[in-house]
Amino acid sequence: MADAGFDDALDIALGFSPQATANDRQLAVNFLAQFKTIPHALHTLQTTNNEKRLWFATSTLEELVRSHPEVDCTPLFALLWSAVIDPAGRYPNYIVAKLRLVLVYAVLRQNNLPNFIDTLCETANSSQTNSPFNLPALELLSALCEEMSNQSDSRGSFSALSSDHASHRAQFRLHLEKLVDLTLNILKAIGQWASQPGMNLDALASVTLRIAGYLCMFDGLSAPVLKDLVCILGEYATNRAYTEQQARFSLLLSSCTACDALMTIFSKKWPRDVTVVVVESGLAVVLNILSALSEVRIKNVGDDYLDKVSALVEAYLTSHLRHLHSPQFAASLSSLLGQVLELTIHQPHTSGLFHCLTVWEVFITHVEDAEESGAQDPQLLRSYEKGLVGVMQHLVQRMLYSSNQAQLEELDDEPPPRQNTANSADISGDDSQEITTGTLQDQGQETAELSDLKAFVFECFSLTRRITKLPGCAQPLLELVLPAVRGNCQQFMQIHTLPIPAERSSEVHAVHDLTVSCALLSSVAAQHYSNSYVLSDKATGWDILLLFIQLAEYTVAHRLHTRGAVYVDFECEILTCVRQSTSCVPFVYQSGGSDSLKSAGESITQIVLTTLDSSIVPSPQTVVQAALNLLACIGSVFPHPIQDEIPSMQQLKTNMQRFGLHLPKSVQGSLYIAVLNSIFSGDWNQTAPGFSAILSPVLNSLVESIVTMQQNSHRVVEASLFSQLMRDITVVRSISNAIVVKPKVIKVAFYSQIQPVLPYTLEVLRLYLSYLYQNNSTKPQSAATAINELIGLYGDLFRSIRKELPNEIVTQIVTTLVELFQNTQLALKLDELGESGTSILSGFLKLLRTLVEESTPTTASLLQSILELCFGSLNEVIFAPRHFDSVAPFFVSLMEEILENHYRFFVVTRNTFDENGQRLKEYPNELAGKYFAAILKAIVTILQQENLPPPVCKQIIVSLERIHSSHYLFRFAGFRSEILMAYVHTILNLLTSGRFTLLTEELSLLLYHMAQVDMTSFYQVCLPLYTGEKRSLSLRCWSGQSDEPTFLKDLGNFLNDIKVLQSF
Repeated sequence: MADAGFDDALDIALGFSPQATANDRQLAVNFLAQFKTIPHALHTLQTTNNEKRLWFATSTLEELVRSHPEVDCTPLFALLWSAVIDPAGRYPNYIVAKLRLVLVYAVLRQNNLPNFIDTLCETANSSQTNSPFNLPALELLSALCEEMSNQSDSRGSFSALSSDHASHRAQFRLHLEKLVDLTLNILKAIGQWASQPGMNLDALASVTLRIAGYLCMFDGLSAPVLKDLVCILGEYATNRAYTEQQARFSLLLSSCTACDALMTIFSKKWPRDVTVVVVESGLAVVLNILSALSEVRIKNVGDDYLDKVSALVEAYLTSHLRHLHSPQFAASLSSLLGQVLELTIHQPHTSGLFHCLTVWEVFITHVEDAEESGAQDPQLLRSYEKGLVGVMQHLVQRMLYSSNQAQLEELDDEPPPRQNTANSADISGDDSQEITTGTLQDQGQETAELSDLKAFVFECFSLTRRITKLPGCAQPLLELVLPAVRGNCQQFMQIHTLPIPAERSSEVHAVHDLTVSCALLSSVAAQHYSNSYVLSDKATGWDILLLFIQLAEYTVAHRLHTRGAVYVDFECEILTCVRQSTSCVPFVYQSGGSDSLKSAGESITQIVLTTLDSSIVPSPQTVVQAALNLLACIGSVFPHPIQDEIPSMQQLKTNMQRFGLHLPKSVQGSLYIAVLNSIFSGDWNQTAPGFSAILSPVLNSLVESIVTMQQNSHRVVEASLFSQLMRDITVVRSISNAIVVKPKVIKVAFYSQIQPVLPYTLEVLRLYLSYLYQNNSTKPQSAATAINELIGLYGDLFRSIRKELPNEIVTQIVTTLVELFQNTQLALKLDELGESGTSILSGFLKLLRTLVEESTPTTASLLQSILELCFGSLNEVIFAPRHFDSVAPFFVSLMEEILENHYRFFVVTRNTFDENGQRLKEYPNELAGKYFAAILKAIVTILQQENLPPPVCKQIIVSLERIHSSHYLFRFAGFRSEILMAYVHTILNLLTSGRFTLLTEELSLLLYHMAQVDMTSFYQVCLPLYTGEKRSLSLRCWSGQSDEPTFLKDLGNFLNDIKVLQSF
């Protein structure tokens, strides 16, 4: 091929030709395959300086050396050695780095490691121009040490069979002491020449320190050797801190590399005697580095080095703080914490500060545990807490633009894109969409994705709040924050008169600061004043509540959320502040402040109603949710007699249905739950009439709409009637979900209210199904939505009042649904409807799962009908390939509950015994055996799908483990004889495919539990059958042991060898 043609093909294959199609790239790859030979690669390396050609040659050599054991590597050594030891600028650095790896692989392939190490050590000790040691040789040694220290390579497997890799590591360990001595000698020598100009000491020291880090990953280093290493690594790590000494200050790269090596040592688990040395010598090193970093030096050392030091301190204290509580370290620990505080205070960027925050989190956890257990001297704990007050006050400054604008502006305030959860299966939940408020005070209970700025502020906020819970730490914060909030509120309450600000303006920053300050004041005051027995503290808590009510009234009245995102955050936070600050209400009530409470309750209720009022400007969902949380709080905190005298609350309860008409469906349900919270939390004998008064209008409306539809079947999808029906069902479902954990008397009252309505709901379900079957139906999606909501309603009722429902009602509902879903016409319609049809099917399977969670005679009588339906008329829809990520999770969950709770339907224990003296287990009848095998074969079929999502795979693993744990599923003769082999082969395929890397541990344990029932068959039948003759070499790694640790280790080696053999 002409050079130009070769270069063109190379450009296309490497992606440098944008106009090339996928077919062009495949043709180019096929064409270049003929040049993937060692002679051609060596010729290219010797004759060209074209970087693309060099890359192709080195990649070819790497592929051949790694993946083709028959290749003779002997011709490579001379050229590769010359290329990496004496490059003389012939190749780019990245090509030389790749050639080093090729040489290492070639040495390992030829099993010539001992001689190679000896030659390498000898070469490294030889001097070069301007260098006392051979830097290229040390780079090559570093590549070798990295390869030997890794348990796996970058591709996820060893570059050789596990037995060969173990042999290479054993050979390398024999030279470990020699390599450590070489490393120490070089580092000591470099230290002596540090002041000599013109020598490339930083790069030389950095490579040697990197080697030291790799060597420390191996076991077997003695305590004295490790102490020497820690000490000399500490000297190098400190060099950069001496900003006034140019010779040391210039060693940036080696200082950072020394920190990395120290982190490796600090994080590794050592034997007890070695750990003592690491703790003592490491403490001295960390103290020395921190003491060298004065405020002036911190400003000059550079961000990279400061981040490394911060990470080093984090690594040391997170691993060894528990070892420093011995009396011998008391003074050193106090000094260390003081220096960490100085490091925290002078951090110029948030990246380094995050490391310091982790250190303080670890230390605060220790203090919290010590406070709880009383294990340490109280006087010592008080001294720690005084120091933590300084940390807390500094963190407050870090959260505010007024004191930390430069760092906060480094952070991105755009939240990450929301993950699409449309296809995620809510197997056991109530299908409700979680709406988070995003407030600082609620972040501990919410899982919303945060922007970088909010994540940073929340980390500081949560740490500050933890510190304030320690004795004596809350009052200093309140003295700092309360005056600031009071002063800023007066200015803030004129903000509606100003023009809407631009992003990142001083006004926006001021609102951010007020938001953080209010959140701190509210959360700390709520826990501090509610626990205080001092009258003045209680009074201050009440004053703070009134202050927040005033702020909330102003914010809501002027719809400040329309001014921008920062105001939305403020409005959510201030509503949460009001909610948190109501902790003082019981004290005010006991002190005779009923009138004050009525006034405050009226104000709070008006705040909520104004927020929900969409007739002016609708509030964002997060603000609405914060308001509903506040409304629910009134019901649980304010005494019931006070609630009865709050005019707005009584009006709301009286006009709930009319008030909710303009609200979205989800908000309506939440509104009812919030109002009912006051009824649920009161004396039921007094509040029961109120429950009926709120629920009855909804149920009457539901029946009214259904009766209208029965009389006018052509109106089932009419907008107004359909909206009314959906609204009422949504409210009933919300109430049903709210009483799941309520006392039985509430559940009985709910059932007595809804019982007359249930026949109507079954009738309207028939109406919508009939409408769906019509070929001329104009709005099938609306009918599908109604069917889905009705099925969801039954599922919610089964979850909340299953025990209160009479058996005949349950039987009637389930029998009706099963009959309806057995219609083959419905199955076809569900398939035609696409996503909405899938939702109906998933909801129905979810309902059945809820039903079979309990083992009752009623459920048992329905079990056969359920199985006939799933493996009959619905079988094709359930197991359609496109449904493996949507319907399959619900099917698996249903079958899991059936096998877990109704195992005796399938397998019974006889009074006869097998050859091992165990009671014989068998199928009670042929039908049970048929469905037992059908269920488990269906599940393994799902596991075998190419497009199986990882969450479904994990769900199946957990389900199988749960059933086996309860009923010894894998030991049952029916499973072993009919199904076990299919599962073992499927799990091995999943493990070797690499598609479920994050589930490797779970899959391996599942395989072990299945193999455990008959290890002999697993080793002698299953494995040889799986590997075949071509991959039989991989069987050498199995030791034949049956204990779990050995089995899992052998399995890991087996998987590696399979991958290696597949690449040959």
